[in-house]
Amino acid sequence: MQEPKVKSSVDYTYSWYVFTLLPGIELTSLKMNLVDEEDKIYDPRDTTLTFVDSPDDLDPLPSEEDDSLRAQMSCGHAVTPESLTGWCRSLLDQGNYVFKCPALKDGERCNAIWPYREVRRLAALTAEEIEYFEENIARLAAMEFCDFKAFTFAASGLVSLIIF
Repeated sequence: MQEPKVKSSVDYTYSWYVFTLLPGIELTSLKMNLVDEEDKIYDPRDTTLTFVDSPDDLDPLPSEEDDSLRAQMSCGHAVTPESLTGWCRSLLDQGNYVFKCPALKDGERCNAIWPYREVRRLAALTAEEIEYFEENIARLAAMEFCDFKAFTFAASGLVSLIIF
């Protein structure tokens, strides 16, 4: 078995959050997010996963040379850790914290809802990715269920904070 190649790109984002819990009571926080991307593979000895020979259902352009292991999600569709991470991250980045299967089933979108615990496990999320996912899930849920305002800006040198 070959050692996986690791590619790395680092991106820092600063986010300023204001949660209004009750009128006149606000919770504020400043977060620096570190986003780290790397190639991932499943451990073929992991008996807790169901491996399948079918193509990755989340990859619209699968490579014929791709011999990576694919695991079966609860809805029956095959994924790789990278495709699952990429799909779920794109949902989060679009403001969706409910993870739905985009694969086609009998000509229609599957739309099965994947529990976060399943996504975390089968996407083989790193500690940094778990933090990113959980912070964004919490933020998006708070935006839906609480009076919430968020201010985000990219870091380039020193950061000045303006407190409202």
